[in-house]
Amino acid sequence: MKEALAKKFLDFYGYKPQVVSAASGRIEFIGNHVDYNGGVVLGAAISRHICVALAKRNDNTMRFGNSKSRDSVCVSLDTCQKQPPRQNWANYCIGVVKYAKEHGCNIDCGFDFLDMSDLPSGAGLSSSAAIELAMARALNELYNLNLSTLEMVKIAKKCENEFMGMPCGILDQGV
Repeated sequence: MKEALAKKFLDFYGYKPQVVSAASGRIEFIGNHVDYNGGVVLGAAISRHICVALAKRNDNTMRFGNSKSRDSVCVSLDTCQKQPPRQNWANYCIGVVKYAKEHGCNIDCGFDFLDMSDLPSGAGLSSSAAIELAMARALNELYNLNLSTLEMVKIAKKCENEFMGMPCGILDQGV
């Protein structure tokens, strides 16, 4: 899927991505509504993924392209402003950028973004966590942030909790 996304990125933007990253969905055995209350959880990654491709820009614009609709959303890196409902698909990634910057990460220029998925959204397989974590991994590589996996998980969880308003624990991002 990474190669197919790199080709779509080239078709969409006219140049190759610098980074392509992926994160898997998950199934849950134990822990539904328990993880954010501090209970015991057990989940497992599955073989369905969300991939994201990024390339740096020469300005402070974050341009999020949607490979399915060919729509794009442009947001200033300086504000990381949450988008309205019809463009809220970009908010998961915008929130990750916002909280990575609050964590002290030096994201010094904007980027172009495109995603691809074989993970169905809304199916209880944590597609939101997958795109958040794929985004965190891509930012980590693109900007040489040196974040640990746990730091990326915490940034993605903070995005889910505070930017998206979903009261979850780290089960989804952690798996």
